[in-house]
Amino acid sequence: MGISAEGTGYIELVRGTYFAETSINVTCIDIDKKKIKTLNKHIIPIYEPGLDNIYKNNLAKARFSFTTSFKNSVVDAEAHILVSEWSEFRSPNFRVLEKLVKSKLIFDS
Repeated sequence: MGISAEGTGYIELVRGTYFAETSINVTCIDIDKKKIKTLNKHIIPIYEPGLDNIYKNNLAKARFSFTTSFKNSVVDAEAHILVSEWSEFRSPNFRVLEKLVKSKLIFDS
């Protein structure tokens, strides 16, 4: 199973790490290219006790990845988590999102 999520902040990284720990493939998207580059180097920019080892373990197992491409984040996802204050996602085009994801799109605001 795969999910995609907007953002790579504290909440998204903690949530994504624990989803990955349950054998779910997680792809996070962020507009900050520098942050994505750092994350792809296996460097986690936040502190949560015990998270670093779980994070690195799931990166090594290719269960956790990061991208700046919205399309790349959702194309193989079976679910998409959209919890963001980014202006780009305040009024998302759900028709485009629905065409990209594998299964039905469910939106609950």
